Amino acid sequence: MSYEKISDLVLKLNPSWYDTKKDCFLNETFYNPGIGKIYQVLEDEKHFEDDMHFYDDDGNEYETYPSTEITIIDIDLVKYFWNDTYPNCSSSYDWEASFPVNGSSISYNIVSYLEKITKDVTEVKTIHRCILGSIETINETIRTLLIGSLNETYEQALGYFLVKCKKDISKKFGHIKRINDMSEAYEDKLTFNINQEQLGALLYILKEAGFIDTPTPTDTTFLNFCSDYFYFKNQLTKTATKATSIRNKYNDAKKPQHTARDKVVEMLKEAFKNL
Repeated sequence: MSYEKISDLVLKLNPSWYDTKKDCFLNETFYNPGIGKIYQVLEDEKHFEDDMHFYDDDGNEYETYPSTEITIIDIDLVKYFWNDTYPNCSSSYDWEASFPVNGSSISYNIVSYLEKITKDVTEVKTIHRCILGSIETINETIRTLLIGSLNETYEQALGYFLVKCKKDISKKFGHIKRINDMSEAYEDKLTFNINQEQLGALLYILKEAGFIDTPTPTDTTFLNFCSDYFYFKNQLTKTATKATSIRNKYNDAKKPQHTARDKVVEMLKEAFKNL
């Protein structure tokens, strides 16, 4: 599938959007320059109608008094980029003005698009790959937007968007990941007791030694099979993880100085001693 639509949506969160959104933030009625936030304490006094009567557990009537509910509005710039809607916000009464899009709206449109393109798809693995590809596209587009940027707040705003957007996607498609993870536990696979860098180096060594038969000396299509069925030992989670980046690790092993390749060579030499 093409991820261009998702990339286009994220590209709306460009530096020009940031500047316009920031101007709106600074011009909000309850913006407090002293603390750099929109800050407001709302008090809502609730009264009961005269003809309303209240009774205790013993049936005795008692008087009621007005109660006050306090709501504190505390919004910084980063949160404002995600959503500028709150009690007494500018967009709630200035209907003729045009306000920059909220990050939450972009996230909603991404989820809606994913729903649309996967609604007729029945294979869980295909949907799962689509979701992973979409998240990677969002990541890559954000990295593109930040090229050359020295604005720390802009970086924080896009980082906050990424976290919230991934949560929105997870809410809608979390069951897909759970089903996919359960099915993968019973798939055909080969698990290696080394990390992915070392696995890439091992495959490179086997290829260079002539153990892997390929149509041409430079052909590496066998790596497609490896990325589908080979798993490595994840050092962080201590679990078997699919080697989806094995092609990159294989290419890295071609470098003159490569620690993972040297380690694999050392392990093989040690094994040969015991044969």
